[in-house]
Amino acid sequence: MKIERLSDLPPAPDRAAGGAAADSRRRSVVAVGNFDGVHRGHQAGLALAREEAPRYDAECVGVTFDPHPARLLRPDSAPRTITSFPLKAERLAAAGIERLIVLEFGQAMARTSPEDFVRRLLVGRLHAATVVQGPNFGFGRGRAGDIRTLRTLGARHGFRVLEAPSVSWQGEIVSSTRIRTALASGDLELATTLLGGFYEVEGVVVAGKGRGHDLGFPTANLSVEGDVLVPYGVYAADAIVKSPAARVCRAVVHYGPRPTFHERSPSLEAHLIGYSGNISQVRLRFLAFLRGVETFAGPDSLQRQLARDVSRARGLAALPASVIESESLAHA
Repeated sequence: MKIERLSDLPPAPDRAAGGAAADSRRRSVVAVGNFDGVHRGHQAGLALAREEAPRYDAECVGVTFDPHPARLLRPDSAPRTITSFPLKAERLAAAGIERLIVLEFGQAMARTSPEDFVRRLLVGRLHAATVVQGPNFGFGRGRAGDIRTLRTLGARHGFRVLEAPSVSWQGEIVSSTRIRTALASGDLELATTLLGGFYEVEGVVVAGKGRGHDLGFPTANLSVEGDVLVPYGVYAADAIVKSPAARVCRAVVHYGPRPTFHERSPSLEAHLIGYSGNISQVRLRFLAFLRGVETFAGPDSLQRQLARDVSRARGLAALPASVIESESLAHA
């Protein structure tokens, strides 16, 4: 998937120059959204775009934002992100997006009107044949544009507008907000179901204090890009070692402070069961909550608990029962 970053929208097309050059370009079917999590609701809209593209021999294009617009417009209440940008891009590519336009949201972008967004990006840059948008997505200055605005502008500029279907589970719409709530409460089973895959974080390995090694359970201490949304605790995970060589192994993950060692600052560290060798980058797929953060009397009691954690993590099935088939979710 090709990724293009724009700090501002391209100039509007010159109508006086005629449309011959523009008409010779390959058209696009465009899916627009924040796509945080690329969850099952997003996947339904992306599937619609992917199905639409062959009708026009069109390229399937995604348009998203980085950072999330709320980080600039309302930083005190901006949502924490479910997926870092690299993970989001990877999941969009897996969903069939061929080219991803990343709008680097700043003051210039915030001042863009809905009309300019359509003329300069969707028409001028992407030559849209069809635009797929969710029912609650707002675009342009002050989120003034909505699905009705887009339909009006589409009729004027010659592109179709399709509304992405809503997807529900247990009577409620699948949304990024609902997934954040599930993760914040530690409900990994629900979050995995709504995401249509595991909750994942990825980070580079940084130097630690070597306590895990001294206890016989060496850990990789991770500096993570993006947010960690699960509560403090100890988790079973699958660790994907991305460098120096790709490999998957079961892990016990500690996220939070280390009260046994009188350290209040949270850390994220993973013991990769049965792994030996150097590690520079790791992705963690959270499988299950094992226990909360505890204070131990000393190294011996901590060591015994770590052995129990490893035994429980090793015994988990590779896929929890919560990973259900997408057909089980209802489309509204």
